[in-house]
Amino acid sequence: MAKKIHRPENINFDTMETEVTQESLILNIQSKLGVFKNPYVGNKRKLLPFLIQAINKQGIEYNSVLDLFCGSAYVSMAMKLLDKRVVCNDILESSCINARAFITNHRDVLTKEDKKYLTSNVRDEDPNPVFNNYKDRFSEAEIKKINDYRLNIDDLFSLCTSSPTIWMKRMLSLAYLQNYIMEKCFLGGRLNSGQVLAKLDHRLSHKRNQGKEMTFNDIRWTKPIYTDDPNCHLVMNKDAIDLLENYNKERLDVDLCYIDPPYGGDQSDYAAMYEFFEILHTLRTREERETPLDTYYDWCKEDMRKIAEGKNKFINSKNYEGHFDKLISLTIQIPWIVVSYNDSSWGTIDEIRKVIEKYRNRAIIEEVSYSYKYRKKDNNKKDTKEFIILAD
Repeated sequence: MAKKIHRPENINFDTMETEVTQESLILNIQSKLGVFKNPYVGNKRKLLPFLIQAINKQGIEYNSVLDLFCGSAYVSMAMKLLDKRVVCNDILESSCINARAFITNHRDVLTKEDKKYLTSNVRDEDPNPVFNNYKDRFSEAEIKKINDYRLNIDDLFSLCTSSPTIWMKRMLSLAYLQNYIMEKCFLGGRLNSGQVLAKLDHRLSHKRNQGKEMTFNDIRWTKPIYTDDPNCHLVMNKDAIDLLENYNKERLDVDLCYIDPPYGGDQSDYAAMYEFFEILHTLRTREERETPLDTYYDWCKEDMRKIAEGKNKFINSKNYEGHFDKLISLTIQIPWIVVSYNDSSWGTIDEIRKVIEKYRNRAIIEEVSYSYKYRKKDNNKKDTKEFIILAD
């Protein structure tokens, strides 16, 4: 039998027996996820305790979760630590790489030799032309380092491998690289020209960096969580509506679906925000990635078309409600849905509730208040009402 994750225990002084409390369980999860320094825009690190408490408060029994817009994968990782089978989905390949590395991976790690080769092997090749548009975000030395690391991944862990371990090490290597760059180059606050990458001069002058460029010698080689996890998890790279429309019950049969779509507007254009990380994976521009070759199979061309269209569905407020309505209507085969929204969303909480109640028996609303730093121009913290909506 697989070893269960360690659960911190408290003493019940009435019975003098040890017991696992909700509070201690949440603290344990937060501690384990604290090593993931991924400042993903809209990540639910702060919301996790309230999310778990809200689900438990309703007495929802569930063994499996579909994280429909997994993003940073914090919620998926928390669900993994709660012994749930997790299906992660995101339209961005960079998010899926992160989920594969830390959700589906149980115990594969990079060796010291792997890490040394990735960060130290100097290439003779000039940097790939796809990095030319980022010379205002990185120094020449940094672009060379990024390019070398990326090509070293191909040397060590070929994309054409038939070995599950080699393939997973490739996912880990890519995840470490993108999370390192994100940690160093996203300074919080407002986005810069729609990107999470700060301009080079601003980044170097920031107190966090004190004039120092990225060296790649301080990458966080975060180990997989819950190595004895008995569950088999799944990661999907799909448009959320397309995924639900083609719901395969045998593969995606879940008890609960967590829905955290972009909230609408420019701050929700995640494809633009994280374009550099999509390039980092493929070494191809967005236009190249979305333009199928004549040699591609028809099903591949159709998948590319759906993903390209899906990247814009939850940005424009004019069409947002229709897409949200469609999304909720396609979840009726899932017993419970849990939806995150805040007061900067496309509609009021009452409008959102009405859409959900068209297709669900009831919508239970829990209100949470915490701060979003990036949503105010002067970068001062602003109290924002966050809603957790549970519906059966």
